[in-house]
Amino acid sequence: MGHPDTFDPNSPEAIGRPYAWLSKMSAEDWNIKMYKHIDHHLTQFGL
Repeated sequence: MGHPDTFDPNSPEAIGRPYAWLSKMSAEDWNIKMYKHIDHHLTQFGL
């Protein structure tokens, strides 16, 4: 999968890859998840 800083949700490795308890996720699913995750941390630190 590579280093998290270079993760590409559209890569062949990621598309359809099972994710923990959510089963398979599309590239759009990964993008939404990452946006929400990053937004959480930015909000957490008042940015």
